Amino acid sequence: MATAFVSHSSDDKYFADLLVAILDYHHVRYWYDSNGIQVGKRYRDEIKQGLDSADHLIVIVSENSLKSKWVAREITAFQT
Repeated sequence: MATAFVSHSSDDKYFADLLVAILDYHHVRYWYDSNGIQVGKRYRDEIKQGLDSADHLIVIVSENSLKSKWVAREITAFQT
């Protein structure tokens, strides 16, 4: 089953949480930083692993995400 990586600005967490709830409801597998990063693990390593295992990328586009270096990095990493 395919997995989607949810990329978002932390300033859009409320919307991202709502989106993830909808994905859950529809039984869509996803990687989301709030539940994808294990305690004690390196943040960058966990994000890289999430991106490497994802088949799809969902980008929450907003003014916040357009300014986010992390979102830009995630898009670039996924494309590579």
